[in-house]
Amino acid sequence: MSETERQEQGPQQRHDEKTGQSAFQGWWQRNKAWVLVLTAECFGACMAATARLLEDNEKGTAMHPMQIIFVRMGLTCILSTIYMKATNVPDFPLGTPDVRWMLVIRGLTGFFGLSAFYWALQYLPLAETTVITFLTPLMVPVACALFFHEPLSKTVVAAGLVSFVGVIVLARPPWLFPNHEEETPSASAAMRTIAVTLLLIGSVTATASYTIIRGIGYRAHALISVNYYAFMSTLGAGVLIIFSPGVDFRLPADARQWALLSTIGFSGFFLQFLLTAGLQHDKSAVATTMMYSQVLFALVFDKVIWGNVPSTASVCGGVLVLASTVYVALFAGNGSGGKGGGAAGKEDVPDEEQGLLAGHRGLDPGAVRDSEDAEGANLVNE
Repeated sequence: MSETERQEQGPQQRHDEKTGQSAFQGWWQRNKAWVLVLTAECFGACMAATARLLEDNEKGTAMHPMQIIFVRMGLTCILSTIYMKATNVPDFPLGTPDVRWMLVIRGLTGFFGLSAFYWALQYLPLAETTVITFLTPLMVPVACALFFHEPLSKTVVAAGLVSFVGVIVLARPPWLFPNHEEETPSASAAMRTIAVTLLLIGSVTATASYTIIRGIGYRAHALISVNYYAFMSTLGAGVLIIFSPGVDFRLPADARQWALLSTIGFSGFFLQFLLTAGLQHDKSAVATTMMYSQVLFALVFDKVIWGNVPSTASVCGGVLVLASTVYVALFAGNGSGGKGGGAAGKEDVPDEEQGLLAGHRGLDPGAVRDSEDAEGANLVNE
């Protein structure tokens, strides 16, 4: 091709390239929020699946849930401490005296909720465990109504009752399903019931944790809350490892376990980063609804890794829980009134590691409010 021909085609090619770039940029600006949230939830499901792999005897030498919590939260504690020191976070490291007791309780309740989830992963399919954690966004507005006197709509209460029925169906207790044949022989009916009961208790403690964060408000930097949660989780897991019979701390057995532990940290970071970016860009119903896609990713991991196919009862129970939560998040939130309106959905429930992404921004109320809108990841993010 001659130089003249290249010069003649150059402007047209550049025009086509600019047109293509403009079209893509336009599409990206319109759809950026839900794409980022969808990708974030994929990382969230990946993190939970990785934890279950580490606890699975059939997939290699199992690690105890407390060991996973100890390693993961110990690393979070170290990194957050270094970051707070380097950026001169206000009131580092313990926070102001008037909220320290609240931060301690917040850390303990967060640890209990996290422990319940990791323990239940040993006995329940990933998708079912994930679905049950969606109870917490329905409990938070009830707790805020009790302790902060925020308005509570009848719709939220009704949705909570429906979702609780869904959890009972998911648990499949013998007294309700006497002839049910367990499709996962490793998990007996009794262990399923215990696991679901623990998840319910974990949802209550997680609700307490998030309610305390609402009570703390702007009086403590987000990173300080993160550090209390990480430290109390590391301390609690360490105590249980030392004093619980049959639980010994050990390093990962092989390169596979090192890789899985690294994947948990990697997935957790990108989950928080992408979720924050997505929900701060656009708080529309489409972006918010994408947070519930983690259940779909969990179903895929269940099928691909463990070969689990949900039973009819599991599907029905999961639909009840998800439908109730999505309905409240999308249609009933405004009826809750005040700040509690958003609390019915997931987007107003503060999450743990968001502070690591927020940077050193002080306690500007506008910035904190934007952060809370983006901190609605489900409890798997813990």
